[in-house]
Amino acid sequence: MSLNRTNIEWALNPDGTQGFSWNPITGCLNGCDYCYARKLANTRLKDRYLLNAKVADIDQQLRDPNSPLWDKVVKDPFYPRFWEDRMNLRSLVKSKPKGIFTCDMSDLFGIG
Repeated sequence: MSLNRTNIEWALNPDGTQGFSWNPITGCLNGCDYCYARKLANTRLKDRYLLNAKVADIDQQLRDPNSPLWDKVVKDPFYPRFWEDRMNLRSLVKSKPKGIFTCDMSDLFGIG
């Protein structure tokens, strides 16, 4: 489980302490200029994001480095990616309630 403490003021635990963010999916296809998540993905998080090749909708064409889509998708740090290692929820089952902002680094449903 990859929960991270967040400084987002409204993301609070039930006891009033600072809550968490959880990002099993990162990235977005909307391309909004004002997006803080896009800016982070293209700067300080770029190398970390590019290490994960589990891009959304991956198909045979995207597995070929000679594909015209390769540069557009695999080398774009903000193209939607799935982080399987962040899906282990066992630690939440036995813990006290938490305030969790899910997917603050993506647009989970792709609607902008």
